[in-house]
Amino acid sequence: MQAYAVMDGGGVKGAALAGCLHAATNDGIEFIGFGGSSAGSIVSLLACVGYSGQELCRLMTTELKLSEVLRSVRAPLDRLQQLPADLAKLNLWNVFPTLAKYRATSKALQRDLGLTGCEDFEAALLDLVRAKLGADIRKDFTFSDLRARNLRPLKVVASDLSSRRPVVFSAVDEDAPVLSAVRGSMSYPFVFKPLLHNKRRFVDGGLCSNLPAFVFDKERTQDRRPLIAFDLVSPSNEPPAQYGMGEFVADLLETALEAGDYLRRQSKDFYRVEIPMPKGIGTLEFDISDEKLWSLVNIGYKSTSQFISLELASWKQAQNLVERLQALYAPAEEVRFLLQRFTDNLRSTLGITSVRASIMLPTGRGTRVVVYQVGMDADPDQDLEIEQDAGCSGQCWVDGEPAYADLEEAAADPASFGLTPLQQAKVRPDRKAMLSVPVFDRISVGERDNPGPPLLGVLSFDTDLTLAQLGWTVEDGIASNSLEQAIQISAGWSGIITKVLR
Repeated sequence: MQAYAVMDGGGVKGAALAGCLHAATNDGIEFIGFGGSSAGSIVSLLACVGYSGQELCRLMTTELKLSEVLRSVRAPLDRLQQLPADLAKLNLWNVFPTLAKYRATSKALQRDLGLTGCEDFEAALLDLVRAKLGADIRKDFTFSDLRARNLRPLKVVASDLSSRRPVVFSAVDEDAPVLSAVRGSMSYPFVFKPLLHNKRRFVDGGLCSNLPAFVFDKERTQDRRPLIAFDLVSPSNEPPAQYGMGEFVADLLETALEAGDYLRRQSKDFYRVEIPMPKGIGTLEFDISDEKLWSLVNIGYKSTSQFISLELASWKQAQNLVERLQALYAPAEEVRFLLQRFTDNLRSTLGITSVRASIMLPTGRGTRVVVYQVGMDADPDQDLEIEQDAGCSGQCWVDGEPAYADLEEAAADPASFGLTPLQQAKVRPDRKAMLSVPVFDRISVGERDNPGPPLLGVLSFDTDLTLAQLGWTVEDGIASNSLEQAIQISAGWSGIITKVLR
């Protein structure tokens, strides 16, 4: 099963993300795009350029250990962490020695707004990228350069201090040097210097969106591939006996990083894998032991494996295209129940006795296929696959409006309906008329930043009655009462069915 991967930020705890990807790929999930904030952007970049989950487990515990590549920040960071204790002991006799102790750190913060520019870390990342893509790749390679190499899409989120919103760096959004974007995404306030790009300053993406599950929304409206978000969940901290300025500032930053995506985490539009972080491991614990790093990797692997076995079992059991799409959208029995009620409604209200209903969904390869149906179990077109714009349902798909058709005309001239003779031959020969209505995505327009509601699929029903017998006509753009009633019933059930589709 193909899916997009989005990864949470979390500093050194990001090692767990390597275990997540390793478990997912072992379970047969093929990731077709990577995105993330902070630590998630680091792992996303390495996965994008070709590192496997197993290789990432090794890298995140050996070559890319923050304790090794961020030596320059250790001393001033330790000094800052000692500041609350020193301030608590401040008196007339030690005020000048205390101020002198922090003078250099204070000047660095005032001048650069951070303690380090991550040059060592960028160099380490560049070496790893070159190991996969070749030594000739430039230090300032861009997202467009990655796309030109036909690599899987990469999206990196950073927080723009000018607009006070998250910004997505990618080949289609805001192209930039990739290493700079990653550095900006991981620029924890006051520890790392902000990234200056196009006269704007960027800091840790987690301040705006630590779990940026929105980054592939545009792609998903087209291919309907699922998104798996790996969320590093920290335990609630016990309040210390003495709560001072240092603890207050630390909690403020951690709350900003974690709270921004709280409501988004409740969405059912994507799969969220919770990775429970053990107590006692801080985001900036750069001297974390090898044993703790490997324990994080194992937690990520175990949590992801359990999630897949419990929540995505239908993915692994799917044997064909229709079953894979049912696993992606909704269980067949749930939609079939609603389709049965839909046909019952048509019979009781419109007096149509011989009626079949179906839902066609896009396959991601330029076609649509019947995924859910009632009344078609013994019919050869129960799994009919046709071009996106073919047939009555194709007109509905293209226009996003209800459409009806004379199926006798389609049988006489399949090509005029965009059908091949073989496809038309699969349609049950007693079918005379058909009505299709769009099934719109349940995600609001505002969330997806689209000009109109994205189309999910097409709901159709057909019958052995002719258009004349049904009384379906349109004159001067006005539908007959019988046609309008059929459209209203179908549109109502389309809205109900939409609620069970992911």
